[in-house]
Amino acid sequence: VDGVSASDACLGNLKQLTLALLMYAEDYDETFPYTQGNARKWDVIEPYVKNTEIFQCPLGTKYWMNPHLLGLRLAALRYPAETVLVYEGEGTEPAFPHVGRTAIGFADGHARLSQRFPGLTPPDYPSPSSSEPQSSGRGLKFSPQLREQLDRWKREYEARGGPPGRMGQ
Repeated sequence: VDGVSASDACLGNLKQLTLALLMYAEDYDETFPYTQGNARKWDVIEPYVKNTEIFQCPLGTKYWMNPHLLGLRLAALRYPAETVLVYEGEGTEPAFPHVGRTAIGFADGHARLSQRFPGLTPPDYPSPSSSEPQSSGRGLKFSPQLREQLDRWKREYEARGGPPGRMGQ
């Protein structure tokens, strides 16, 4: 696998993982998975992916979910387009295996290669002592294109019998 195709494949993997996590959240009361350890997290979203080879970059780098988002409701994210959801690296340290760039999936559903890692703390993240009320409502407002893609994937999964849990009920 050459560098360009590995970067393209990695970016595609991150995009699929990002969408799988968003579909999971939609099915579970608009809440991201809360799991212990990186491997377990991928177990809970496996029903939302078509190919389990997406759980790792073709260059061997692991993907991680932002630990600040574990168990968090979508509505708590004020700036989903700036909030890292999935990234490649080791633990909380990003890796830059793509000619000095890293692949990042964001909480609004987009993914990109970047020379700069924006950090794991969501922008304007409320502190535990904050008295500011959390956002109410049904979570993120997805773009029409992303909503269409999520709905199409959900229909495909339901047609296959659906994943375990609340999807299809």
